[in-house]
Amino acid sequence: MARIAEEDIDRVRDATDFAALVEQRCELQRAGVGSYMCLCPFHDERTPSMSIKPDDKLFHCFGCGEGGNIFKWVELTEGVDFTGAVELLADRAGIQLKTPDEDPETAARRAREKRLLELLDRTSRFYERQLWESQEGADARRELQRRGLDPDLLRAFRVGYAPRRGNPVLQGSMSAGYAVDELLAAGAVQRGRDGRDDLYDRFRRRIMFPLSDRRGRILGFGGRALDPDQKPKYINSSDGVVYRKGRHLFAAHIARKQAARTGEVILCEGYTDVIALHQSGLTNAVGLMGTALTPEQIAALGKLAPSVILALDADRAGREAMLRAAQLAAGSGLKLRVVLMPDGMDPADLLLKRGPEALTRAFAEPMALGRFHVGHVLDGSDLTTSEGKDRAIEELRPVFAQQPPGVLHMELMQLAAGRLRLDPAALQAFLENAAPAPRGRP
Repeated sequence: MARIAEEDIDRVRDATDFAALVEQRCELQRAGVGSYMCLCPFHDERTPSMSIKPDDKLFHCFGCGEGGNIFKWVELTEGVDFTGAVELLADRAGIQLKTPDEDPETAARRAREKRLLELLDRTSRFYERQLWESQEGADARRELQRRGLDPDLLRAFRVGYAPRRGNPVLQGSMSAGYAVDELLAAGAVQRGRDGRDDLYDRFRRRIMFPLSDRRGRILGFGGRALDPDQKPKYINSSDGVVYRKGRHLFAAHIARKQAARTGEVILCEGYTDVIALHQSGLTNAVGLMGTALTPEQIAALGKLAPSVILALDADRAGREAMLRAAQLAAGSGLKLRVVLMPDGMDPADLLLKRGPEALTRAFAEPMALGRFHVGHVLDGSDLTTSEGKDRAIEELRPVFAQQPPGVLHMELMQLAAGRLRLDPAALQAFLENAAPAPRGRP
């Protein structure tokens, strides 16, 4: 990343109301002239020990020692580096940053990326108008209403609709001065089959969900089919200059404030699942962008909060995704817990069928990931035979190896021993030693 001009850094600092910035995460208490105190967001405490100096734009915690200036605050709370902190505050203040001594190639790349982001934002505004203002969008509005989703919240998420016929994105964008290569790079249009020269809008007859980065800049789209026989059900933007599959989380820019405030972030699968959770007051929810969980997304979760609640689908694929999350998060310091939705429903279905109170209750007591792992292995094993028990013990070995000593470890050992009909001490010995030898026929 190119160096930011010092004068721009000063402009960003001067333009930012530090007290208002802190109040997005902490409740301030006046502590004298030009000074406030609040609970430190960087360690657990019950008595405020964080000093905030809005005029000087400095903070210091007398409890844990953390402190610094306004940019350090953003680095710590948003999980970004110094450059990212300046960019976030510049976006907030509406300041266009300059980069001195930037080589022509880098400058051209940044200018192209900026233009593509503007094109994507323009396209999203078109989809939004189609959803809320067009006659054809009525079917999409009815479908969203049928799912019990609040129109105001859908507008906040910038949900839209791609019309069935024609190429309005292609034609409108070219009329606005965008070139074909820009439209292709942004993923707004695509070529015909076999690479023919004809171009057409990538998304048609679909409910559109913008896919944004942590700064809220639209990078691409996820399109959900409106008609039951329309295949595939979901289409995402293809990888390009600004969108990279598996690097980002849906709604992270909306959820990050509450995630930082609570220290928890909820991860679910579908776009409407995320919106349903937000509608129920769980505004720290984010979603996978139509991909299997990736190491980059685990890192993105860690930047949002130290604790992750997994609320993936209850089917086999969802359970496997939870196990994969544990593997990817190993050694990251992330605390993972699991919510199993009642009757195998996803969050959007639970909101529709039982209301927001039921959805909130489902998340009241998340399950420890280790407990989920043990139950998953035992439920999927044949425990009526010695061979089946041996295979279950083999699968349980890495689960218990990752479980730290404590009451939970003891409870899980007793649970597994009871299901396997073994003495807990014998099971402990099996888990700590080599896999039991396969039993042959006598």
